Amino acid sequence: MKNLLLPSLALTLALASCSSAPTPPATAEQTDSITGTVVSGSGTGKVILKDDALGQLSEAPVAADGSFTLPLPAPAKFSSRLMTATEVLGSIGCTGTLQSSAPGAKGYGVVTLDLTRGNKVGKALAGQVTNGMASKSFEGRAWIYTDQATTLSGTVDCQKLVGIGIAIPATVNVTTQAGWNVLKVSGTGSLFGVNAKVENGTKEPTTWRTLDEL
Repeated sequence: MKNLLLPSLALTLALASCSSAPTPPATAEQTDSITGTVVSGSGTGKVILKDDALGQLSEAPVAADGSFTLPLPAPAKFSSRLMTATEVLGSIGCTGTLQSSAPGAKGYGVVTLDLTRGNKVGKALAGQVTNGMASKSFEGRAWIYTDQATTLSGTVDCQKLVGIGIAIPATVNVTTQAGWNVLKVSGTGSLFGVNAKVENGTKEPTTWRTLDEL
């Protein structure tokens, strides 16, 4: 969390989007697992999905080549932590309220996994950073559960997630179906600020790195 690109990483965790919000597709892509490849560390290991209040919700082994498939938990495991879909980003450190096309919808978000692999122990994120001349770009994935179909839109502030003293406005515009939905998060950070967006993503395998490597 030392350089200016952290806002771009934080926005990953925050499900952020730029001020020019895209129109989401009519149907979000759903999944019942996270399939990925860990590039941090070496050898075998494990990934764990944890909740601060509930503890471990799911676990999967990491093979020698870094691959893993983590089952996403059934809603019964986190039902006590469900919040209104309009406030779901609060569970991952953003402040503000979204608008929901289904006012009664509830949700739960996942962005990081706990990783243990060789000499690497810590939080891991699905993402790739690309360095430019005076900026960095990020593309990653997040997973959100909603108990019914809804479209979420609005702006939240994710500066608390980064721990720096500047506002990080995040405009959100996504469509979900009942169950687990995949989101694509992309953004660019530079000395002049951060632009990012959240779209409905695809469930193809993702590359995972520890936060200190992003």
